[in-house]
Amino acid sequence: MSVGSWLLAGSGAYVLAHFMLYVLVLRNVCAFRRERVIFVYHCGSFAILLIGMLLVSVLIPSRNVLPGCLSGLAVHAIYSMSFLEAWSLSQISYSIAILDAIETTPNLTREAAGQTFAATGSAKKASRLAALQRLGLIAVVGDRATLTLSGRIAVSALVTLRRIANLRDTG
Repeated sequence: MSVGSWLLAGSGAYVLAHFMLYVLVLRNVCAFRRERVIFVYHCGSFAILLIGMLLVSVLIPSRNVLPGCLSGLAVHAIYSMSFLEAWSLSQISYSIAILDAIETTPNLTREAAGQTFAATGSAKKASRLAALQRLGLIAVVGDRATLTLSGRIAVSALVTLRRIANLRDTG
Protein backbone atom coordinates (compact mmCIF):
# COMPACT_ATOMS: atom_id res chain seq x y z
CA MET A 1 0.00 0.00 0.00
CA SER A 2 1.41 3.41 -0.97
CA VAL A 3 1.88 6.35 1.40
CA GLY A 4 -1.05 8.12 -0.28
CA SER A 5 -3.34 5.15 0.34
CA TRP A 6 -2.29 5.03 4.00
CA LEU A 7 -3.03 8.75 4.34
CA LEU A 8 -6.46 8.32 2.78
CA ALA A 9 -7.23 5.30 4.98
CA GLY A 10 -5.99 7.17 8.06
CA SER A 11 -8.17 10.15 7.20
CA GLY A 12 -11.16 7.87 6.80
CA ALA A 13 -10.49 6.35 10.22
CA TYR A 14 -10.12 9.85 11.70
CA VAL A 15 -13.45 10.96 10.18
CA LEU A 16 -15.14 7.78 11.42
CA ALA A 17 -13.76 8.38 14.94
CA HIS A 18 -14.96 12.00 14.79
CA PHE A 19 -18.45 10.85 13.79
CA MET A 20 -18.59 8.09 16.41
CA LEU A 21 -17.50 10.53 19.15
CA TYR A 22 -20.44 12.72 18.23
CA VAL A 23 -22.93 9.83 17.97
CA LEU A 24 -21.89 8.05 21.15
CA VAL A 25 -21.05 10.99 23.42
CA LEU A 26 -21.39 14.55 22.17
CA ARG A 27 -24.92 14.48 20.81
CA ASN A 28 -26.10 14.04 24.41
CA VAL A 29 -24.15 17.12 25.57
CA CYS A 30 -26.38 20.19 25.73
CA ALA A 31 -23.77 22.50 24.14
CA PHE A 32 -23.73 20.34 21.01
CA ARG A 33 -27.31 21.31 20.25
CA ARG A 34 -26.09 24.73 19.12
CA GLU A 35 -25.11 25.44 15.53
CA ARG A 36 -21.97 27.37 16.45
CA VAL A 37 -20.61 24.54 18.61
CA ILE A 38 -21.23 21.94 15.89
CA PHE A 39 -19.54 24.20 13.32
CA VAL A 40 -16.49 24.74 15.56
CA TYR A 41 -16.35 20.98 16.25
CA HIS A 42 -16.04 20.32 12.50
CA CYS A 43 -13.73 23.25 11.70
CA GLY A 44 -11.43 22.34 14.57
CA SER A 45 -11.29 18.73 13.44
CA PHE A 46 -10.49 19.80 9.87
CA ALA A 47 -7.78 22.17 11.14
CA ILE A 48 -6.17 19.33 13.12
CA LEU A 49 -6.21 17.08 10.06
CA LEU A 50 -4.80 19.90 7.89
CA ILE A 51 -1.92 20.48 10.32
CA GLY A 52 -1.25 16.74 10.42
CA MET A 53 -1.24 16.54 6.63
CA LEU A 54 1.13 19.52 6.39
CA LEU A 55 3.52 17.80 8.80
CA VAL A 56 3.34 14.55 6.84
CA SER A 57 4.01 16.45 3.60
CA VAL A 58 7.15 17.97 5.08
CA LEU A 59 8.43 14.85 6.85
CA ILE A 60 7.80 12.19 4.19
CA PRO A 61 9.36 12.85 0.80
CA SER A 62 7.21 10.93 -1.66
CA ARG A 63 5.29 11.81 -4.79
CA ASN A 64 2.24 10.00 -3.35
CA VAL A 65 2.04 12.20 -0.25
CA LEU A 66 0.36 15.26 -1.77
CA PRO A 67 -2.46 13.35 -3.51
CA GLY A 68 -3.01 11.32 -0.33
CA CYS A 69 -3.13 14.47 1.81
CA LEU A 70 -5.52 16.24 -0.54
CA SER A 71 -7.74 13.16 -0.77
CA GLY A 72 -7.87 12.85 3.01
CA LEU A 73 -8.77 16.51 3.41
CA ALA A 74 -11.43 16.16 0.70
CA VAL A 75 -12.98 13.21 2.56
CA HIS A 76 -13.19 15.30 5.73
CA ALA A 77 -14.62 18.29 3.84
CA ILE A 78 -17.34 16.19 2.20
CA TYR A 79 -18.15 14.50 5.52
CA SER A 80 -18.35 17.82 7.40
CA MET A 81 -20.50 19.54 4.79
CA SER A 82 -22.86 16.57 4.65
CA PHE A 83 -23.01 16.30 8.44
CA LEU A 84 -23.62 20.03 8.93
CA GLU A 85 -26.37 20.07 6.30
CA ALA A 86 -28.11 17.04 7.80
CA TRP A 87 -27.72 18.41 11.34
CA SER A 88 -29.10 21.79 10.31
CA LEU A 89 -32.08 20.24 8.55
CA SER A 90 -32.86 18.03 11.55
CA GLN A 91 -32.76 21.03 13.88
CA ILE A 92 -35.00 23.40 11.95
CA SER A 93 -37.29 21.27 9.87
CA TYR A 94 -40.93 22.29 9.99
CA SER A 95 -41.81 18.92 8.53
CA ILE A 96 -40.32 17.00 11.44
CA ALA A 97 -42.11 19.23 13.96
CA ILE A 98 -45.41 18.91 12.12
CA LEU A 99 -45.09 15.13 11.85
CA ASP A 100 -44.28 14.97 15.56
CA ALA A 101 -47.32 17.13 16.39
CA ILE A 102 -49.58 14.93 14.25
CA GLU A 103 -48.26 11.84 15.99
CA THR A 104 -48.74 13.26 19.50
CA THR A 105 -51.98 15.20 18.87
CA PRO A 106 -54.83 13.08 17.53
CA ASN A 107 -57.09 14.81 14.98
CA LEU A 108 -54.87 17.88 14.60
CA THR A 109 -56.51 20.17 12.03
CA ARG A 110 -54.65 22.11 9.34
CA GLU A 111 -55.72 25.36 10.98
CA ALA A 112 -54.44 24.28 14.38
CA ALA A 113 -51.16 23.11 12.88
CA GLY A 114 -50.78 26.43 11.04
CA GLN A 115 -51.36 28.42 14.23
CA THR A 116 -49.04 26.18 16.21
CA PHE A 117 -46.15 26.57 13.79
CA ALA A 118 -46.60 30.22 12.78
CA ALA A 119 -44.56 31.31 15.79
CA THR A 120 -41.75 28.91 14.85
CA GLY A 121 -40.95 30.86 11.69
CA SER A 122 -40.87 34.18 13.56
CA ALA A 123 -38.68 32.73 16.31
CA LYS A 124 -36.25 31.30 13.73
CA LYS A 125 -35.99 34.68 11.95
CA ALA A 126 -35.34 36.49 15.24
CA SER A 127 -32.73 33.91 16.22
CA ARG A 128 -30.98 34.18 12.84
CA LEU A 129 -30.92 38.00 13.02
CA ALA A 130 -29.45 37.85 16.53
CA ALA A 131 -26.78 35.41 15.32
CA LEU A 132 -25.89 37.65 12.36
CA GLN A 133 -25.57 40.58 14.75
CA ARG A 134 -23.36 38.57 17.16
CA LEU A 135 -21.13 37.59 14.24
CA GLY A 136 -20.79 41.26 13.31
CA LEU A 137 -22.37 40.82 9.87
CA ILE A 138 -25.24 43.22 10.54
CA ALA A 139 -25.84 46.23 12.77
CA VAL A 140 -29.33 46.76 14.19
CA VAL A 141 -30.49 50.22 15.14
CA GLY A 142 -34.11 50.43 16.23
CA ASP A 143 -36.08 48.35 13.75
CA ARG A 144 -33.55 48.67 10.92
CA ALA A 145 -30.71 46.31 10.06
CA THR A 146 -27.75 47.26 7.88
CA LEU A 147 -24.77 45.30 6.64
CA THR A 148 -21.43 45.92 8.30
CA LEU A 149 -18.17 45.81 6.33
CA SER A 150 -17.83 42.13 7.30
CA GLY A 151 -21.40 41.56 6.17
CA ARG A 152 -20.75 43.13 2.78
CA ILE A 153 -17.64 40.95 2.35
CA ALA A 154 -19.63 37.83 3.31
CA VAL A 155 -22.41 38.71 0.85
CA SER A 156 -19.87 39.26 -1.93
CA ALA A 157 -18.25 35.90 -1.19
CA LEU A 158 -21.61 34.10 -1.17
CA VAL A 159 -22.73 35.77 -4.40
CA THR A 160 -19.44 34.72 -6.00
CA LEU A 161 -19.94 31.12 -4.84
CA ARG A 162 -23.50 31.18 -6.17
CA ARG A 163 -22.23 32.36 -9.56
CA ILE A 164 -19.48 29.74 -9.64
CA ALA A 165 -22.06 27.04 -8.84
CA ASN A 166 -24.31 28.54 -11.53
CA LEU A 167 -27.31 28.76 -9.18
CA ARG A 168 -30.05 30.84 -10.74
CA ASP A 169 -32.81 30.36 -8.16
CA THR A 170 -31.92 30.59 -4.48
CA GLY A 171 -34.10 31.20 -1.46
